[in-house]
Amino acid sequence: MQNYKPEKFLKLQVLSVVFACLTILLALGAYIVETINSRHLHQGIEDTVRGVDKLFKTGIETQALQLEGMLKIITDDPLLKSLLKQQDKAVLFQKYQSLY
Repeated sequence: MQNYKPEKFLKLQVLSVVFACLTILLALGAYIVETINSRHLHQGIEDTVRGVDKLFKTGIETQALQLEGMLKIITDDPLLKSLLKQQDKAVLFQKYQSLY
């Protein structure tokens, strides 16, 4: 009987060490998974923000080019200048209605 108790005690010590190691490994694994997931999430958010910013800048540049083209047409048109001097709103509206 005396041999039985020390053997049981030794098994209990080994199992407790194995259990502690497994618990530490499980906690470490969960931490690594959470860290990788968090980094991936932040990277996705940053990519989305950069894409929206680029789309916004492209839209503004496109609108600026359109406005520049319209202003060039308006400022280079001698008929428009003469109609503005005459202040004839009806003729101006008929002539340049398609711009709006």
